[in-house]
Amino acid sequence: GLAVANCGLAEARLQAYTWIEANPGYFLSNSDFLSALTNSAFPDTRAFAQNLLRFTVFSDEISRTLIARLIAHLLALTPAQADIARDIADTLFQSFEPILRTLGLNIIRDLLAHPLPEVQEFGAKLLLNHDLPPHHLPEEVINSLINSPHEAVRGIGMRLFGQLSDQTLLSREAL
Repeated sequence: GLAVANCGLAEARLQAYTWIEANPGYFLSNSDFLSALTNSAFPDTRAFAQNLLRFTVFSDEISRTLIARLIAHLLALTPAQADIARDIADTLFQSFEPILRTLGLNIIRDLLAHPLPEVQEFGAKLLLNHDLPPHHLPEEVINSLINSPHEAVRGIGMRLFGQLSDQTLLSREAL
């Protein structure tokens, strides 16, 4: 199924989608398969995976495994793969937003340090939606967002900065 879903022939990919939809239980329990679909080189396969994941309820274990695999793929992307990065980030937000609210800060720092603006923006959005309130974020994290060369990341940094209380700002001179 995976080879056909990532085949260069559009008609073959459509046939693979039909097979997957006909037997979802088999395919939806395989995080390797789902991860490979989500980071496919073909935009139509990524869109199919996004819809498939968005309308599926996964166990916590499968969700966390899939999130880890997709973030690992994000971190491995090159500057030529900006479209794939954007699609993976969208898929993660649409399908796993509640779990992403608790993602570890070290993982988010890795995303913020990535050379692709799309990956950095994903990391910044994770902070904006995180269960950890902005006043608990390290100063260097907020500073890195505000000083980012990418406008979208700077905008999110300013939103986080705007959520800080006067008391927090007074206690953090550097910020």
